[in-house]
Amino acid sequence: MDGKQIYDLTMQKGSMAYVSGMQTATFGYNGNILGPTLLMHKGDEVVINVTNQLGEPTTTHWHGLHLPAIMDGGPHQRIENGQTWQARYTIINEEATFWYHPHLEGKTAEHVYHGLAGLLIVKNPLSDLDLPDQYGIDDIPVIVQDKVIAADGSFNYPGTRFDVKGD
Repeated sequence: MDGKQIYDLTMQKGSMAYVSGMQTATFGYNGNILGPTLLMHKGDEVVINVTNQLGEPTTTHWHGLHLPAIMDGGPHQRIENGQTWQARYTIINEEATFWYHPHLEGKTAEHVYHGLAGLLIVKNPLSDLDLPDQYGIDDIPVIVQDKVIAADGSFNYPGTRFDVKGD
């Protein structure tokens, strides 16, 4: 699309077998849990289409990126179920690993706990840093999450002091 990098993300329900013989309900971007790693380069113009198929409102925030507030995906940019929100911006960050996740007030931690999160890696082709740069070969990103699984196989989300009940 006019030289822009286009990414399509769908927030959806899924399931995983964390305990043998039981399925745990999860959330994911384009899959059962977590999301794809988005690879970008400094200077790229990106368009990210985020579709919500969770059955409840949420958002998607680009954690750590320098971009216009209108494209931030914070609590003020709700994506209702069935809707698609589009973020458009130019990557001005230096090489680094960032992450994307929901940022709906009172639901951020719960949505991430259920699996909505993904990595966003910015590369700079002009960088003279001698870093691993072959994704999946010598550049292997890792996401670590801890989960408590209830006896019935469901997530036992403990809540946080930041959760706001009654959203």
